[in-house]
Amino acid sequence: VYRMNERSLVEKEQQRFKEYAFEGEVAKVSGRGIYVVINKGLNVGLHKGMKVDFYRSRIQEKSQYFAKGYILKLSAKKAVVKIERYFYENDIARKGDTFRAGRL
Repeated sequence: VYRMNERSLVEKEQQRFKEYAFEGEVAKVSGRGIYVVINKGLNVGLHKGMKVDFYRSRIQEKSQYFAKGYILKLSAKKAVVKIERYFYENDIARKGDTFRAGRL
């Protein structure tokens, strides 16, 4: 059985073209970066359990896909996302990072 190394899996995931229904920003991050509050909620159609991808803008480069998670709690105008995985060691979400959800 051939197994791809961890780095290859990350690169493959990042290179897949993804189209999303929702986009917004990270509003707040827990101390260890496990939980993130995003600035959208029930008012735009997000729902509990929805998968969320996180991107960081780079100057003069395309956005870097650096984490994924799912919506844990919702209110009208915000949601709490639990990060399932960071793709880069020693990297956590920051206020202002972009989230995208609702893959089409």
